[in-house]
Order: sequence, then C-alpha cells, then structure tokens
Amino acid sequence: MKLSVIIPAYHEPYLVNTLKALIAATRLGSDLEILVVLDGPWYTGDDLSKIDPRIKVIQLDENIGMRGAINTGLSVAQGECIMKVDAHCVFELESFTERMLDGLQDENWLVVPRQYALNVDGWQIGRIKNPRDYHFFKFPGPDGIMSIHPYKPEQIPELIVDTLIMQGSCWCAVKEVFMRKVGKLDDREDTYGSFAAEQLEIGLKYWLSGGAIKTLKGTWYGHLKKQSVRYRADPFARKKDFRHNWYWSAKHWLRNEEPGMIYPLSWLLEKFWPVPTWPEDRRLWEVFNE
Repeated sequence: MKLSVIIPAYHEPYLVNTLKALIAATRLGSDLEILVVLDGPWYTGDDLSKIDPRIKVIQLDENIGMRGAINTGLSVAQGECIMKVDAHCVFELESFTERMLDGLQDENWLVVPRQYALNVDGWQIGRIKNPRDYHFFKFPGPDGIMSIHPYKPEQIPELIVDTLIMQGSCWCAVKEVFMRKVGKLDDREDTYGSFAAEQLEIGLKYWLSGGAIKTLKGTWYGHLKKQSVRYRADPFARKKDFRHNWYWSAKHWLRNEEPGMIYPLSWLLEKFWPVPTWPEDRRLWEVFNE
C-alpha cells in the first residue's frame, strides 16, 4: 500500500531535519512519496530532492497558507493512504510509517501517533514519561474559541484508543475515505481562513460522520511547538490574526451547521464525558444559539 506524506512548509528552519528524520523512520521503499509543499518562494537552500529520490518538491509562487498547501498536496498525492506531517518533527526509528499504516485497521479511522515534545537542541524528544495520547477542545468562553489542549482522562491499557480530537501536526488516513469525509480543506476567508482550526474541521468531520480518531500508543513522534522562542523571534513568522476564524469554527460546530453529519456535536461530547472546561449544565452549550 503506497503512502503519500504531505509536508506543508512556510519559513521552516527545521524542514531538512524533519525530512531526514522521516527517511530514517521508514522501510517502505518505493511505496512512499514525500510531498514537500513550499508555501511561497521562501526556500533558498539545497535541492531537497537530493536528500532522497522519493521527495517531490511542489513550489508555490505565493504564500497561500497551510490549508491551501495541504490541499495542493492532496491534489497530487498518488498513495492509497495519506499522512500530513508538520515540518518540525522527529519520528520513532522502528518503522514509523509502517506502524501508522498498520494502525488503519478500519478505513473509517484517522490515526495519530503518541506525541512527545521535540527538543531541537540535540534533535530528540524530551521527557519520555510524558506522552500526549489524548486531546480535547475547550469550551468556548469569552474568547469564543475552541482551542486544542492535551489532557489525561482515565488511562486505558489498550494500544489503540479513542481521542476526542487531535493536535493536528501528524495524522494518517485512507485517502479515498478522507476525501469523502473531509475533502479539500475549507480555506475561505469568512470560514476557517488559510490557517485556523484544521484539527476541528478534520476531526469533527470524522467523528460526526461515523468515523473515529484513534491514537496509536505503539508508535510516536516528537513535535516542536511554534510558540517556541525560535519561532517568535523569526522575522518571517505569521502576523495575521486568525481569532475570527476560530470563532466562526466554534459557532459553526456548536450550531451543528455542517451538512452531512449523522451526529450532533453533543453526541461526541457525551461519548467522552467528562470533558475539561465543558459545563455540566447542557443549556450552557447553546452559547452561540442566542
């Protein structure tokens, strides 16, 4: 089964490190293609395809945003399965890509690996005793945003477990099912915009259409937060404010406005109850229905 890995990249100082880490973490051979989508003409380094012939570079003439870059990768991906990876990650060395594909035991699943924090000094994960297996989206308080956070619900011994939502920096799915459930990401300015709430759009479309998001605790990756001092100091860091797009997303899903879903958002919250920050009084969940 062929896997297409989509890596959207915009002024990423660790892109080459990520590519080398991914190549070292796979044994797929010709069943792998890595699609690096350079979001705008910012890259001035060496030819990335020289790192490995399975790397295909897609150079965009202008910056269109993460969502548009992912959509570009989806348009050209040849694999039966797709994986999206951020350009600042490290991966388990023992056949990471094969373990991710093996985790797709149901075509309606979207799977994510166990997550650790990446320490770029030495290019390795941090404290191994603190993995992130579960994430939730917070109740939209005064800011109106359902932001994504890790948490620790009651521990489940199984190696494949349900998670309410994903962090978004690494996920894998069957392409045909993904295109049916999610399709091209919505990057209109008056909805999600070019960057915001990728996790909510993908994750909620999977859960509420009868699919599932599963964490594979048997494999892992390390992810660098863009809030790190290295990115805050980056003169090319994004300046755009996406709060209004996050606000639209929260309102959209709490009002159950997404067409084609077979469950309301309340069904998913009840499935994972209790969910941090969400009030016991269900009437308060109608915060956007006034």
